[in-house]
Amino acid sequence: MTALLAALILLQAAPAQTEADKFEAALKKFGERTYRITEKGKAVGAMTLKTRIEKDGDRKVAVLEDTVEFDVGHAAVEINVKETAALDGLNLIFAERTAGKIEITASIRDGDAYLTVDQSQWLIRNIRNVQGELSVLRIVGMKKQEVGSAFKADVFVLESPSDELNHDFKCVAKETIEIGGKKVEAFKWEQKWKGKAIRGGESVDASIENTYWIGADGTLLRFKIGQNEMTLDAK
Repeated sequence: MTALLAALILLQAAPAQTEADKFEAALKKFGERTYRITEKGKAVGAMTLKTRIEKDGDRKVAVLEDTVEFDVGHAAVEINVKETAALDGLNLIFAERTAGKIEITASIRDGDAYLTVDQSQWLIRNIRNVQGELSVLRIVGMKKQEVGSAFKADVFVLESPSDELNHDFKCVAKETIEIGGKKVEAFKWEQKWKGKAIRGGESVDASIENTYWIGADGTLLRFKIGQNEMTLDAK
């Protein structure tokens, strides 16, 4: 009886898991993964997603690093994208994208986004609590995997920044796909957005339609961005 009472007291005293704790646990589970890239069914390269937790002063942050290597004609191209995000909600703190000699950076400070594109600098005001593109790849798998599930997120796209941020995400189907030679069930999510974006210093019409296939356990199995489809390299 005494042991049971002590166990109940310890259980009652245990602190509730915060949102930051939940994000940290999910990100640690994500770890490092490699995906094969295909375009119209043809293998063109690979993409590596790295996820880790670091200390930044007196707080923990998520550091997301994704590297794309693919062939364009007879040339090899490498794109490196890195995001630093707060654990609570994966709100973007800093992002950088390097492709050859072209580098784009964005720093979110006091609710504004400060961008540097080559030698040009831009300021987009009132950018608060936004998620980066790398964070989105992780967040979709953290949602309830069920047809009809949906959520909205303010997504900051580094290559084509915009102050119109609201993206729609919806789980539209449950499908059977092939991963590593095995048939597995996956939940198909669609991300849609339409608005104005900055490209080459000009405001232009833009849209995003990405697709994600998530396992029942939250594993990102496959995703499609533009003409490229990335499939988990399951070994």
